[in-house]
Order: sequence, then structure tokens, then C-alpha cells
Amino acid sequence: MDISMNTPPSEHAPAPPKITHAHKAIEVEGLGLVDLLLRDRPALLTLLDEPPRQREIAKIMLLTLIVSSAIFGATLGAYRGGAQIFFAGFKLPIALLLTAALTTPAFAALNLALRGEATIRRDFNLVLVSLALTSLLLLASAPLFFLAYSREVGYHKVFLLAVSLLGLAGLAGLRLFFQGLTSRPRQPVWSVALPLFALFAMVGAQMSWTLRPFLVRPRTVNVPFVRAIEGGVPEAVYHSLRSAQGIYAARRAEVVDEVRRDVYELSRVEEEIPPLTPAQAPAQAPAQAPAQAPDAAGAWGAASGEDAALSPAFRFP
Repeated sequence: MDISMNTPPSEHAPAPPKITHAHKAIEVEGLGLVDLLLRDRPALLTLLDEPPRQREIAKIMLLTLIVSSAIFGATLGAYRGGAQIFFAGFKLPIALLLTAALTTPAFAALNLALRGEATIRRDFNLVLVSLALTSLLLLASAPLFFLAYSREVGYHKVFLLAVSLLGLAGLAGLRLFFQGLTSRPRQPVWSVALPLFALFAMVGAQMSWTLRPFLVRPRTVNVPFVRAIEGGVPEAVYHSLRSAQGIYAARRAEVVDEVRRDVYELSRVEEEIPPLTPAQAPAQAPAQAPAQAPDAAGAWGAASGEDAALSPAFRFP
């Protein structure tokens, strides 16, 4: 007789292995690292502690940063069009790379002084990963700008939109940077994080301000590759806020610069116009009669035909 018995599983059977972030990331390479950056950032942070993977991570994150920021910069330049598309697409990656180059030594020095560890490759990769995430988020916001361009949104409102999205994407990058600091728990953490947050914000803002303009008014005739350093980011944001509300308080220096640019453009136009030949020269206008002298009472005589056609505000006294 065939008797089948269902025996319950043994209580001492080995449990299935727990899948950790390190197991998820161990087979990921190439552009799969970008997918980890978007979907599973803790798994990507575990790879930063593996020296054999650090070179590949640096290469992929650097490529992601350059391509994403170049497309977003070209999107900003499309507001004016023309050469500004290439200028902005070229300068924005440079601004982010200079930020990484200037902040990484300070990051490594603070780690060595306050936490007793110095891993320059991991620190540099953590900075690159944070900036790559910032660039990808900016790239994702590009359709918002094309929507604003299609609806002919004013310059100052587009400028405030760009500043807002840059700030939000930068906060996301700083959040990932802080997660990278806490993934290797050592005390103190905040003593390193707070100075670095301030350093990132100041260096990134200054690099962007030094390499401006990225967003240019469509009516601008000649677009400079970079402008002279004047003012600062807070001042520009303040004036754009007021201008977006219809409050235009033009500064004297801005007015002088506008006049100088207009005079320069007029001088170039005059140089390009060929001189008239004697046959093309208009006939000389007849001499006008001398002005009428005032009468004895001190009042001027009757206005001429041309003077009478003018409004009272523009008539001769």
C-alpha cells in the first residue's frame, strides 16, 4: 500500500539569503549605474567603497553630468536662439565641473581633519554622483521651459523659473551627498556636512554667475560669451522678482550699459552703410526764414505752420 505523508518543513532549514543593496549592485555596470542613480541610490553608494568600481563610476557619472547639463544649458539658450544655444550648452557643464574640482579638495581636507579619514577617490565620486543627479533632474525639467517659450512668458519669469528649478535640483543633489556621508557612520557628520553645503552653494552660484549669461533676452542683438563680473546672484534674483511684478527700478549702471550697447550698434551700422554718390544725394532744402523777434510786450509772434502742428508741450515758448 502506497502511503504518502506530507512532512512539514523543518524549523531548522536555512533561511533564503537576504538581498542587500550590495547584491543588487554587484552585477551592474556601464549605463546601468545611471539606472541605480535614479532607482536605487543606496545601492550605488555601496559601490563607492569598492576600489575596483570607482574608476567606472567616475567615468559614467562624468559622462552623465556633461551630457545632461549640456542639454539643459542649450534649453536655456533656446530662449534667445542662435549662438546662445551653443554658448549655454558649453558653459553649464564647465560650471558644474569647476564646482566639483574646487569643492573636492575641501571635502577631503574636512574628512581628514574632523573624521580621521581621507579617501580622495571616494570623495570625488560622491561629489560627481551628487552633481550627476542634479543634472538629470534639470534635464527632466527642460519641457517646462519649452512650454514657457511657447506661451511667450516674459524674461524675468523665465529667469525665476530657472533659479527655482536649479535650487530644487541642487537640494536633491545635496540630499544624496548627505546620504553618502552617513553611509559610513563616523562622528562627527554634521560638522563636515554643514560647511560643505555652504561651500557647494557658494561655489556653484559663483561659477554660474561668472560664466553667465545662460538666459538672454530674445531682442539682444549680439550675445557675449561671458559678461563682466558685476553684482551677484541675490541682487539679480531680487531685481527679477520686482520686474516680474511690474516694478522696474533701473539702476544707473544698467542704463549706461544699455546706452553704450546701442551706441556701439549704431556705429557698426553706420560703418556698414556705403557713402552716397553726388547723384544719390538729396537736393538741398531751401533756407528757412529767420526766427521772428519778440514784440514790444515780450510775447512771440504767431506760430509758424510747423509749430502750430506740434502739441502745446513741444511748441516754442
